[in-house]
Parts: sequence; structure tokens; C-alpha cells
Amino acid sequence: MLGLTRLFRYATRLAAWATPHIQKWRRKRNEDRTEGERHLAVKNYAPAEAHLAAAISKAVRRRVPASKL
Repeated sequence: MLGLTRLFRYATRLAAWATPHIQKWRRKRNEDRTEGERHLAVKNYAPAEAHLAAAISKAVRRRVPASKL
């Protein structure tokens, strides 16, 4: 049986390893939406439309509710 201290160390190592991977995954997942918003802010409408359409199609595939888009 693992001691409580050893279990805590393993959990800490796992969290330290997973944190950068999770942050990278979140950035990649929201990339189209943020790029689309950035293009809209500078009035580049064609690229904004492409990025936002891609973001919407990815959200539909993930079955995200419309209220969270």
C-alpha cells in the first residue's frame, strides 16, 4: 500500500507534467475563435469569416451548446 506522502508526490508530479500539455491543448482548441475575433477587430472580414466558421464547425462536432458559443 502506498503511503499518503508517496501518493501526494505522484499526484504532484502528474500535475506538473500535465499542466503544460493541457494549456497547449486549450490554446489550440480556441485558436480559430481567437483568430477570428482578432481579424474582426481589425476589419479583415474574409479571414475572420473563415476562422469563425471553422470554430463553429468544431464546436458542433464537439456538441457544444449554442449558449456557450
